[in-house]
Amino acid sequence: MKTTITGVGLKAAEAANGQAALDWLAAHPHPALILLDLMMPVMDGFEFLERCQAEGILEHVPVVVLTARELSESERAFLAERTMLILTKGAQPIASLGAALSALARREKEAAA
Repeated sequence: MKTTITGVGLKAAEAANGQAALDWLAAHPHPALILLDLMMPVMDGFEFLERCQAEGILEHVPVVVLTARELSESERAFLAERTMLILTKGAQPIASLGAALSALARREKEAAA
């Protein structure tokens, strides 16, 4: 995924888990977009979103969820309140996903400027 994102001209940072991502966010300027996998070790995507919301990060950074997980109605509702978009892994070609994420990130960056 990182190769796809950098291939469309965006900078990308990776985190091995939700806690590592929170640590990165605390030490760096907010990114234009967070691409989130729900199934991570240490801290899953749901807890990551809760912590981001509590720390006010979600006010400034849109989140796109990319997951292979089957979501329950309550999980979908939770994500709908906290994220911009939920994508299913394998539902679209990786190349088109990179282009879509690039367009979203650029739009958000321009809106913030």
